[in-house]
Amino acid sequence: MAKEIVPLSMARSKRELLVIAIEGGWGLRRRLAEMGLREGSKCRLIHSDTPGPRVLLIGNTRLAIGYGMCQKVLVQEV
Repeated sequence: MAKEIVPLSMARSKRELLVIAIEGGWGLRRRLAEMGLREGSKCRLIHSDTPGPRVLLIGNTRLAIGYGMCQKVLVQEV
């Protein structure tokens, strides 16, 4: 059974995620890439319980991403 692909805004906390696609323009893609979030990269969703920013762990770096950006990042549980 294949794992479901969902926007980062819909992913559950404390899960290891694989970034499948970023549905945005070159500016969004570049900004996220500069922060270490690219297609094919793995991250862990630390905090997503409240509406608002999601906190990710990418390697040893914590990153907060706003809800609007999270809707454009498609992920899959690993």
